[in-house]
Amino acid sequence: VLAVGDAEFQKKAIGKMQDVSKGEGRTVLFVSHNMGSIRQLCKSGVLLENGMIKTKGKIEDVLDVYLSNEVNKENIFIPSNNVVKRITAESNRDSYVFSMEYDSDMIIRQPVMGFVVYDKNGMPLFGTNTIKDNVVNYPSCKKGVIECQVSSPTLVEGEYPVSFWFDDGPSNGNHILYAEHCLMLRIEDNTSKMYVNPRTTGHVIADSKWQFKI
Repeated sequence: VLAVGDAEFQKKAIGKMQDVSKGEGRTVLFVSHNMGSIRQLCKSGVLLENGMIKTKGKIEDVLDVYLSNEVNKENIFIPSNNVVKRITAESNRDSYVFSMEYDSDMIIRQPVMGFVVYDKNGMPLFGTNTIKDNVVNYPSCKKGVIECQVSSPTLVEGEYPVSFWFDDGPSNGNHILYAEHCLMLRIEDNTSKMYVNPRTTGHVIADSKWQFKI
């Protein structure tokens, strides 16, 4: 039901389910792939696989098992695709680098790459593509490597699923490649990690300046 409603309807429906489960003392069975809604509504969960119970318990523990199975934990993805050969996502102290290698039998006249980085709830944090960024100096060729370096936002230490897509020119939705949550962007050695809890302050570290005035 939530999948077909707009944002306002979803908000009301989730609020009603919370009222029923907490205020009226009833048990609500909520079936979904929406990590954010599950975390908001549920305290315990059951993960099914091929009709069998794979794990059950506290909702955070169950979701960790679910996400570990759904997402490639490596930062390299080799698609079973005739055009895109390799996709990578890497991080260092100053930036993130996303790259895609392609090799086609036909000339790719306008190679277009896009990606979106998600949090562990499946909510998008940031993303971009060559069309959005008005990239015009692309080569028309059969093979090449597209690389995008991103310097912001700064993410807290953790693992972030990334989805990629590739096309020849603007797409009507039928991508040459669409790889959802195909690899993991891993953020390590963050000096602010002891002061940041993603569950309370979010996954993005603000570039802030403070001063005291008397």
